[in-house]
Amino acid sequence: MTQSTLQTRRSERGFTLVELAIVMIIIGLLIGGILKGQELINNARVTAAVSQLKGIEAAINTFRDKYAAIPGDITNPTARLPDCTGTICVKVGNGDSLLQVTAVAGDVGGGATDDEGGRAFIHLAAAGILSGSNVDSTIGTWAAGAALPNFNIAGQIAIGYNDTSPTGLVDGASVLTGHYLAVGTVGGAAMGGETIAASQAGNIDRKLDDGLPNAGSVRASGTEGAGDATDCAAGPATSDIYAENYDGKSCGLFVRVMN
Repeated sequence: MTQSTLQTRRSERGFTLVELAIVMIIIGLLIGGILKGQELINNARVTAAVSQLKGIEAAINTFRDKYAAIPGDITNPTARLPDCTGTICVKVGNGDSLLQVTAVAGDVGGGATDDEGGRAFIHLAAAGILSGSNVDSTIGTWAAGAALPNFNIAGQIAIGYNDTSPTGLVDGASVLTGHYLAVGTVGGAAMGGETIAASQAGNIDRKLDDGLPNAGSVRASGTEGAGDATDCAAGPATSDIYAENYDGKSCGLFVRVMN
């Protein structure tokens, strides 16, 4: 009887402190590995996004060297580009070396299907220089998988010549003069609309420029204040930083090209 009771008590014995410590260590290692893996994935996405933006500028320079014109602005695309028969692709530019756009609330990229910025990526695709756009598309700007290539993180990339203060710019006042790639949302919303996290925008900015949302050749769009996950930057001043504590899709970007 005593022996039976002793065996029952031993079988009901719980974990020792050492065993619990080992379990906690294993759980900690698993959590650490998952977090590190997420960080590596995010860094890889940012690196790919930076490469994509640099690749677009390189593609434009290649096009210009080959055709002595800017894609979208070329005056005779049908005669010179090998795969240019689509509705948008055949539209001719005025040859002034500026990618004019039909402004929508002052935004880079506009909203028309036949403006120069709207067909720039189609001309690059027709020339076989840059993929990501449907050469035969009848849909122009702000059309995912059509005229505009998808951004490697989220949203689309548009291009245009700007000489205004784009809608949605964090500081709300700077006039961005020149050609800009705009990373943003679909459907006529503000070019550079909020499709990426502030931490991602900050990392991209640091790799391409000065890391400041309101200064330099890379500018952020979105709200400011760093109060919650909807804020892109800490404030509108040139010295303010990105609100990188939040994971919300709070930022868009304007990236100067063809300087």
